[in-house]
Amino acid sequence: TNENITNNDVDESSDENSENQNVDGSSEMVDDAFRLVIAELQRALNSDDEAMLTSLGFDIEIKWANSLGYAEYDYDGDGINELIIGEDEGTRTFVWAVYEKYQTGDGWNTTVAVSGYARNRYYLMDGNRLLNEWSSGAADSGTDIYKLDSAGGKFLESSVYDDYSSQCIKLTLQPIY
Repeated sequence: TNENITNNDVDESSDENSENQNVDGSSEMVDDAFRLVIAELQRALNSDDEAMLTSLGFDIEIKWANSLGYAEYDYDGDGINELIIGEDEGTRTFVWAVYEKYQTGDGWNTTVAVSGYARNRYYLMDGNRLLNEWSSGAADSGTDIYKLDSAGGKFLESSVYDDYSSQCIKLTLQPIY
């Protein structure tokens, strides 16, 4: 079961965003609600805590990701950035998870909107679409495309296999660790 991450640990007197120092020395603004997700993921990866990874919405295979990073990106076109945890695959970004944020009386919280793994891979596409490449074995695999909007995903089409890679989006990811 995926747990929602709350923003109760963030100082309420601070701005919604905090400046983070990147590995390359540059700085960027990271939403506080998303900063908590990134910190929890870093903690789980550094301690090799598989139960924590699972509770964050990740498959344990994420431990072996080669170029794991994050980006804030409005993938559904609602004007609010989501947190994309992904892995650079050259011409496109494999999406391990997409976190959405929502506001309650206690502040901003996050929830997992999309979560992928080796045999259930997600990629962002142009036009607010999401490509899902899936496989349950050598004889059973395919691709599905979903149209994304603020009300959720709408199934568009399915195929046994077509190469949609040229329509996928490559994000610039900030390193997780």
